[in-house]
Amino acid sequence: MALALPAFAAPRRTRLLRRATRFAVVGIATSGAYFATMWTIVGLLHADPILSAALAFALATLVSYACNALWSFGSDLSHLSAAKYALVAAAGFMVNLSVAAGAAYWGYGYLAASLVVLFVLPAINFAASHLWIFPEPCGATDVSEGETWPTR
Repeated sequence: MALALPAFAAPRRTRLLRRATRFAVVGIATSGAYFATMWTIVGLLHADPILSAALAFALATLVSYACNALWSFGSDLSHLSAAKYALVAAAGFMVNLSVAAGAAYWGYGYLAASLVVLFVLPAINFAASHLWIFPEPCGATDVSEGETWPTR
């Protein structure tokens, strides 16, 4: 027996799924850009890997912000959303370090920590992006599909 959704729930669910799918595509593309940057800077230019990782991370974060703002969430680029995005990225970096330190302390391998980060951080980042950085405005209209969203 299937539960019937209220009339307003289906468009919201569709929009959430579209946002999540685009967020994932941007994440995969950004990861590719990160690795390509690392390969170029370290592999071809023989630069320091630590400095290269910092540069590649910064570049990937900028690309991720722009692509997610414009495509995943249909938002404008602004100083406020950029600051929020940077704060979430910094918090994600700290979570990454904490998971790695915890895994080392409790004797888990780096691969276990990497798997936790691989699945947990994108979910946290998407939730923060969807709810806080690029929230749906009350009464917003999705121009691409002609949908009007009810107020929250």
